[in-house]
Amino acid sequence: MIVKEKDLKLATSDNKVKINNEKFLPDCLVTDYIHDLISKTNAEKNNPEIRNTSYDHIEYYESKLKSPHDIGWFTADVMIKMGLLGTIVGFILMLDSVSNITDFDVTTMQKILAYMSSGMGTALYTTLAGLVCSVLAATQYQMLDRSADDLIASIRHLTRVYVLPRLN
Repeated sequence: MIVKEKDLKLATSDNKVKINNEKFLPDCLVTDYIHDLISKTNAEKNNPEIRNTSYDHIEYYESKLKSPHDIGWFTADVMIKMGLLGTIVGFILMLDSVSNITDFDVTTMQKILAYMSSGMGTALYTTLAGLVCSVLAATQYQMLDRSADDLIASIRHLTRVYVLPRLN
């Protein structure tokens, strides 16, 4: 059965959205938004005193979609800070080996240089690990945020072009 766009009828039933009294839209964020939009429009039709010209209550859904990303951004930031903390620990280890010098013979200097190298290695490896992990996590969360923005834009377009005209 082919349904023309202009013949589409949207209704809510049991917290679901029904198309032409035949099919239900799948449970998802978009369907929830359309359901709320239909409910709001019906409430405004039944009570003109609460009429609001703004149909754009999508900020709630945008927040619902993006708020889980906050922990990822926080984690990416913590990774950098942990790398810097490791750098400081590495420098402390490196400089601690110098503070215990009592004599300057070759054997002692070789041991000190070995400890200094170990401390410097700790400093550099932790910095590298923190930066690489942070960049990888931030890249993933940037892609998630961009995809969420694209989804919100698609929802706005869908509702303005296909849903709102059928509700008036």
